[in-house]
Amino acid sequence: MNGFQDYNMMKKIFFARFFALSLTITCTAQQYSKAKIDSMLTTLVNMHDSIPGKVLMKGKTCYTYAEKIDYKEGMIKSALVIGESYLTMGQYDIALEFANKAEKNAVGIKNNELLSEAFRLKGQCYETLSFFDIAFEEFGKALKAAGKMEASNDRFRQEGYIFSDMADCLSQNKKNTDSVKAYYRRSAYAFSKMKDDRIKRRNLSLVNANIGACFIAGKQYDSAAIYIENAVRLAEITQCDKAQLQASFNMGNLELARDNMQEAIVQYNYALAIANKFQRNALMSTMHSNLSKIYDKLGDKEKADYHFQKLISENSIVKQSQKKGLEKPTKELVRNTTQKFQQYSQGALISTISFIVLAVLLLARVVRFYRRAEEERQEIDKQKDRLKSKEELLEKAKKIEPVCLENVIRLAQNNDDSFLFQFSVLHFDFYEKITASIPALNLEDQKVCAFLRLGFQIKEIALITNVTVRSVEARIYRIRKKINISFDEG
Repeated sequence: MNGFQDYNMMKKIFFARFFALSLTITCTAQQYSKAKIDSMLTTLVNMHDSIPGKVLMKGKTCYTYAEKIDYKEGMIKSALVIGESYLTMGQYDIALEFANKAEKNAVGIKNNELLSEAFRLKGQCYETLSFFDIAFEEFGKALKAAGKMEASNDRFRQEGYIFSDMADCLSQNKKNTDSVKAYYRRSAYAFSKMKDDRIKRRNLSLVNANIGACFIAGKQYDSAAIYIENAVRLAEITQCDKAQLQASFNMGNLELARDNMQEAIVQYNYALAIANKFQRNALMSTMHSNLSKIYDKLGDKEKADYHFQKLISENSIVKQSQKKGLEKPTKELVRNTTQKFQQYSQGALISTISFIVLAVLLLARVVRFYRRAEEERQEIDKQKDRLKSKEELLEKAKKIEPVCLENVIRLAQNNDDSFLFQFSVLHFDFYEKITASIPALNLEDQKVCAFLRLGFQIKEIALITNVTVRSVEARIYRIRKKINISFDEG
């Protein structure tokens, strides 16, 4: 009897567990369905210009769901979203890792649109790391895959993106401005063939801003204004933050080139607010540098120093990201190249020699990158020292009498010992340039340079310093010889 009761109890437990397991599988299948993943990915695409960190977390969730049900297309799209977010945040090594995952899966399902996007993301990663030739090669692959896309509107959009990326790559690689402009115009032509919607206007705004930047580089400011004003108009229509950021930044550059300081400040501050929102540290660094120079010209020391400190901070963030992101892509390049040579080479000797040559080239690129980073660091250190020297001079000047042109001229006329110090406070940039670039000048030479800078005639200098006119002329001759200035120059 007891055995029968035990059997019934075990039967009930079995069916209860079976029902619970079935319910769990059903709920899981609903949670990780393709439709659910596609819906989440559509939302992420619409959040294209949102905060990278927010998009990144949702992208990782999509990738996890897609991987659980082996939904390859969902995995590819999620990997691209994650890679783009990491690229925006400056973590280029992780971005490249997800781009490679997307490429591998896209090849497997033979989806040309997603394969083109994967190649494009890889090109952007390599471009940011200054591997320009490899980046351009990846963009070429992306363009080839885009040409096989069936939907014409999607094909035009993708080609527009890729031509724009190619133009950016050439620009970063310091290539001819006309070549850069030509690729941007090909990009604009591709976008113009799309059906009219917000995406088309947004992309045309970005391309117009970049074409305007090319004209600024060529000092063709009227032509630049036409394109940048069009970019601003389209950005305002679409209300797209990325387009507004690029348009405002380039408008600031145009106003700065035209020497319209106040207008440049307005545009840069507007662009800075958007760049800060999306953590575009490299762009913020450039704008802080320009604002520091503008305020320095306008004589606003406090604001100039504020933006200079911000410049140092942003440069530090950018360099840390570049240094962190460089190691893995370099290893990845070596690994991929080794595999290619193993496949195509006919003998071990040829493969080894070829690998060594490529490794040397890669090493040269890495050395070039770090050398450039070191030069930038030294330049920032020089600027910091200059700022410190300027502050020390001004602090000393406060303890003496107020520094003004009349006082300096009066001290010069009296040949006062404190004249040179007061002059260095009033004309800091001139004095710093003389003492830094021409250390061979002695104290008397520096005084003569200061007298000339203040507009004194040779006879007046001779009278003040109690020497003959010929002695002053001889000293000026020696100074010019030291600094290699011809007698026809001022």
